[in-house]
Amino acid sequence: MRDIAGEAGVAQGLIHYYYATKDALLVAVVRAMLDEQLVRLRKRLDAVRGPSRARAQAGLAAARDKTLGDKRQWRLFFEVLAADSRGGRGKLAEAFAERRALVSDVVAEARGRRDAASVALLVDAVMLGLAAERLAGAGDADIEAAYDLFTRMVDTEGNP
Repeated sequence: MRDIAGEAGVAQGLIHYYYATKDALLVAVVRAMLDEQLVRLRKRLDAVRGPSRARAQAGLAAARDKTLGDKRQWRLFFEVLAADSRGGRGKLAEAFAERRALVSDVVAEARGRRDAASVALLVDAVMLGLAAERLAGAGDADIEAAYDLFTRMVDTEGNP
């Protein structure tokens, strides 16, 4: 906490005032990252004009960009997610639910699917799994090709 306070240029006591533990601070940081990502995703979707399918494709492209994004953010995310989930439902569950609801709405709008919530969960799972593969340094895995294949599978009319 001392290092964090020093890097932020604030007194260590100030951080302790708002966050009882380092884990609580890190959960707040990751929650802020997830909130920011959700805002960016909404803006990206709102910028798409035309058929609702184009919005779905833009959403999948945004997820791909995030999957292939900054490894340091993913490392922090997975470490905090693991710590947050100990002992049951974590504080980040709400952020996940908000993102899935948005993705589900876009899928339902584009495809009229009854299983839109399941497709949204699948998009999250693939994104997280491929990000984990990148972090693990799976040199034999073509993460970009896998995500592109997944996008084509989801975009195929009538198939998940």
